[in-house]
Amino acid sequence: MCFRPPAATAQFVECPECGKKVNAVMGNIPNVCPFCEADLAAVIAEFNAASQAAETGAEAAPAAPVAPTAPGAPEAPKPPQP
Repeated sequence: MCFRPPAATAQFVECPECGKKVNAVMGNIPNVCPFCEADLAAVIAEFNAASQAAETGAEAAPAAPVAPTAPGAPEAPKPPQP
């Protein structure tokens, strides 16, 4: 069974030179493309900026519901209507 979070399995960047997907190895994206030896520093910087923006831009959790109020005192019975 795989207990990794979905974000850890979907981390990759696309090489600007050869266009292949470069996967993260143990959570780290390599600085050099393993296929064409291109420098990936600029792509990694964009990836990190986008992931940080996604984390800070996440929606906040909804507020807790308001506690219920105590029931009111019962009223006196009303006289019968004629």
